[in-house]
Amino acid sequence: MSHQKRGDYDTAIDFHQKALCLNEKLRNLSGVSKSYNQMGIVHQNRGDYDWALEYYYQSLAIAENIQDHDMISNCYQNIGIIHQKKGDYDKALELSHKAFEIKQASDDFHGLLRIYGQIGLLHKLKGDNARAIEFTQKALEIAESTGDQAGISAVIIRWASYN
Repeated sequence: MSHQKRGDYDTAIDFHQKALCLNEKLRNLSGVSKSYNQMGIVHQNRGDYDWALEYYYQSLAIAENIQDHDMISNCYQNIGIIHQKKGDYDKALELSHKAFEIKQASDDFHGLLRIYGQIGLLHKLKGDNARAIEFTQKALEIAESTGDQAGISAVIIRWASYN
């Protein structure tokens, strides 16, 4: 992941591939799902959206099989982001709402904060500023209630972009 953060995507993929092989040998399906998800993130960061979708869908299939609700939600959100980047905001919203329902059931406040922010951004991209502000306000409320200073800053920056 450090290679990924530095933009050294080829090395990041190599390490994620090694982790995938180890998880497969150990029959650690949760780890396999996470490895596929991480490879999707690397391809997304590269702009290889079709490859990212391939890996996200592989991760999702395994997560659904083992009923890893957190990973299912993450996959829906990541797949939604790809659809957003491809300009399909309706599909992105549909997937973001699926991710939201799962996160809401688990009381994952940090996850909810990200999803509310994502839904707000999608409404902004669709030209619905009122809905964008509504969801961004919900994200801010969660960030404030949990004392998440980074979350508060991210929401404020996003909010400022709406005006």
